Parts: sequence; structure tokens; C-alpha cells
Amino acid sequence: MNQSDRPVLWQLKRSVFSEKARFALDYKGIAYVTRDLIPGMHGARLRLSGKGKTVPVLQSADGLALSSSAIIAVAERMVPDPPLYPADGAARKSALELERFFDELCGHEVRRLLFSATLGQANQFVTAFLGDSAAVVRGLARAAFPAIRWRMRHQYGVDEAQVAQAQRRVDAAFDRIEELTTASDYLVADQFSVADVSAASLLAPLVMPPQLVGAAFDPDHLPPAVAAVRDRYHQRPGFEWVQEMYRRHRVPAATTSN
Repeated sequence: MNQSDRPVLWQLKRSVFSEKARFALDYKGIAYVTRDLIPGMHGARLRLSGKGKTVPVLQSADGLALSSSAIIAVAERMVPDPPLYPADGAARKSALELERFFDELCGHEVRRLLFSATLGQANQFVTAFLGDSAAVVRGLARAAFPAIRWRMRHQYGVDEAQVAQAQRRVDAAFDRIEELTTASDYLVADQFSVADVSAASLLAPLVMPPQLVGAAFDPDHLPPAVAAVRDRYHQRPGFEWVQEMYRRHRVPAATTSN
């Protein structure tokens, strides 16, 4: 496939939902081109170009897929094998329900915990969420950090009550993983599926497996506030499960960045 014929993934490199889409595309062996957007400006860029309002967005011969779940559905049609949707109807329903569970009660909460851990200091925040951006973008973010911090706290609900709720929901996500993997390595039907992609990728920024694309920090040299968030889960079986899913299934990408 020529590069011009490849699907285009519009993304924020450190977005958990962008990582979920990349995980699925890479697992399928689908070559694609990435378009990295500037955090904070990505919504306006997407709206102006008619691509929705949030990442990830996959632009392909099938049209636009405007969420990570829709992107996985497109990937499944493009390359049915290896499957991410179980063939059995009941198992498929369970896998899709678990995908929704982790999307709705985990991904945004992981982001909120990391915002809470990094908004206290400009360099930590810039490293965590703008580390791959151009130097001029990082410099502007540091200069404007007081305004950015105010906006992030209000836009994403980074306050004491909502951070506590985020912890409870992430705790519940690990509980669910550990409950479902007592007799199997996988969440549904003893096979790797969309449920495992969702759970592993959305928790990956806390676990920080070495295969994670665009990891913000070296887990051996974490800022204290980030280390405290990670340490809450470090001894849990679900933490090791995320690492194992990445070891087994997070294959190298065949992408081109622009």
C-alpha cells in the first residue's frame, strides 16, 4: 500500500484513547499515517476540518471513524484476522460491554488522576502532556501555565471530590480485571479481544509498560506526586496483567508520522 493510500490517524500522542486505537491498528498489522495535533488546540483543528471534535479520528476509505471504538470496528472489517471481536455471540456481547465499561469508567478517570498529579508544577505538566510537542509550544505552555492550570482544573473536573471519585473508579477497573482473570489470562472467552485492548491501553499511563507509545515518564524516575498515583496500584494483580497484555500483544507500529 502506498503511503498516500494509508488510513490517517488524527491523534494526541499521549491520549489514552489514541493509544487504544493505535494498539488495535498495530495488532491488526494495519499500516497508517499519524497526524499529531497540539493539545488544547486539537478540538478547534478537528472541527474546522470537519473531523468531529475530539481524538482519535481515523480517516480511511470507509470515511471517518470518530472514536476509538469506531476505529476498532473499522480495523476489524479491514483485517478480520486476528479477530478482536469473539465469534460467539454471547462472548462478543460481553467483550463490547466491557469495552464500554472501561471507556466510560476508566479512561477519563486515569487522565484526571494524572492531571491532579502534574498540575502542581509547570515542568511536570509540560513533560506529561506536551513532551513530544515543539520547543516553542512547550515554552508557551510554561509561560501560560497559571491560566492553563485554571482551565484544566475547571474543564476536566480536577478537584478533591472528583479526584477521589476517579480513584474509586480506577480501583473498580482493577477489581473487574482481577475478577475476570482468575481462571483465564483474558477478560472474555479465553482469547485476546477488544475488551483486553480497552482495559490495558486505558490503564497503561498508570502502569507505564515499556511498550507504551509516547510514555511521559521513566517509571524508575518519577516525580513524587506521579509515583504516589502509580504506587497505589503497583502491587495489584491487575497491574501485572496490563504489563503482560503489552508484552504479549503490543506489536511495533508500521506508521508514518507527519
